Amino acid sequence: HVGDTLRVFAVRYDKEEDRGPIEANWSVTRPLATLEPSRCTTTRLRATTPGTFQLYASNGDLSDTSGTLVVLPGAATQLGLLASAPGTSPPIVNLQVGADSALVLYAVALDAAGNLVGAIEVDWSVEPTPLAALLLPRGGFTVLDARGAGSGVLRLATAGLPPLEVPLAVLPGRLAALR
Repeated sequence: HVGDTLRVFAVRYDKEEDRGPIEANWSVTRPLATLEPSRCTTTRLRATTPGTFQLYASNGDLSDTSGTLVVLPGAATQLGLLASAPGTSPPIVNLQVGADSALVLYAVALDAAGNLVGAIEVDWSVEPTPLAALLLPRGGFTVLDARGAGSGVLRLATAGLPPLEVPLAVLPGRLAALR
């Protein structure tokens, strides 16, 4: 999981199957973990980002690559708001829409580092209520129907996580008529 550490050792084997420690240059095939120190017989790998990678160790003509290592997100600690399907856009911290528009919004759970844990069902609300209507007041997504210009807050809440309050600005809509 993100934040976890793993102690890794470099060991040399000779043709008689004798073994012993060997100093190695350590690296990762994708920047999803840190290594401290990067040249030694043993290093500490710290997972920083979800995904898959391999660990590489070398010393002169000797080298080896680990099997695939998988880093999972940490435990859910916060809610996030997305304007597209989970995993395709960064979380929204301020929301600005036109008064005549509708927008599909998605609720997600994030770990302490802001990594996506997954979709989550929440209770949706808008304050003040005349600002916008919500098609679905509970679920993993909703449609925000902006009604009148002004500012307020879009609120997401679910058990076990702190609520999320996103500043909402509804701008005047398109010109409808001239008199």
